Amino acid sequence: MKGFDFRKKHRKLKQDISNFRINILKLRSLIKNRVSKKDNLNGKLQPTILILRTGDEIGDAIIATGLAKKLYDAGYQVNFLAGKSCANLFSHTAFINKVFIYDRDKSPRRLKREKFDIVIDLNDILTFRRIKLIYHLNANITIGFNKSKYPMYSKSIEFMDIDIHITERYKKVLDFLGIETTDYEYLLGVSESDEKTLSDKVSPLNVKYLIALNPLTSSLDKNLSKKQVEDIIYFIKDNYHSIGIILIGRYNKISEFKTDECIVFPESTISFATAIVKNADLIITPDTSIVHLSRAFNKKMVAIYNNGRIEETGFLAYNMWLPGYENSTVIRVNTPNISEFDSKEIITKVKEIIPPELLKISA
Repeated sequence: MKGFDFRKKHRKLKQDISNFRINILKLRSLIKNRVSKKDNLNGKLQPTILILRTGDEIGDAIIATGLAKKLYDAGYQVNFLAGKSCANLFSHTAFINKVFIYDRDKSPRRLKREKFDIVIDLNDILTFRRIKLIYHLNANITIGFNKSKYPMYSKSIEFMDIDIHITERYKKVLDFLGIETTDYEYLLGVSESDEKTLSDKVSPLNVKYLIALNPLTSSLDKNLSKKQVEDIIYFIKDNYHSIGIILIGRYNKISEFKTDECIVFPESTISFATAIVKNADLIITPDTSIVHLSRAFNKKMVAIYNNGRIEETGFLAYNMWLPGYENSTVIRVNTPNISEFDSKEIITKVKEIIPPELLKISA
């Protein structure tokens, strides 16, 4: 019990210190704002923008490509601050000027030298490190969400509606900058090298229809079980001809799902997953990152969701992260873990999508 009390007091002390340091930065920002008011771009022809995606969440980054493309088309130079996975994801996307790899200690002062005109913080995170980063960037315009109490943000967009799709939140940034929000779509470039590696292995198989099956996510409650994956694979192989099935995921993790009936690649980067999704005819996934990747290429998809919560807020946010496009089919699972769900419903949806001419025995 004493150990628990000590840890509790230690956490509170750390939080109190963090709050104190944040308040110091708030005070400095108030003074700075009075001395040198910014909030304008002084007629600059190609203002530079930095979009913060420091958490390295792939799904969020994919959605943000719609924002980035709209900004680029409006004449802005668009840059990202992100982790290595997102840098890999963006490496072949022409409208993104540069991806800076986030380093929590070095990034604030290193990026200050870039003198960005606009900084866009898409998260609701409020930590000392995030506030310190924003303070040091010192952009002419800093846009954040639900940050009205923090003077280092020159524009706070109040938005916390979990029943509205996440793209509506990003559109609020475009509204503020006076940019048209219609036709908001995700866009990604694809590595020619990855596509060649994929083609070299798949083309000799002479398949007419390619299915990408993604069994695992970053959350245990959202993963498919080995039995579910086998049920799906064997149903397809028993009932259809000329179909190839690729498993998406890190090789060391998905190897347990490997059967003679499917294709597994040692390559496990998000860039390679992008190539797979682009070239597949149907995607089956419980992972919202692959869901958003599928939307970027307007692929037919069966997406499996449970009632997961957003770690930052604890909110149930099913509606926020839906695919939101016509070619998607959504299965909402009521069991706590997707792995407890009967795979028959997934198979039923898959059956509705695969072209009937590929049936081994015509109905």
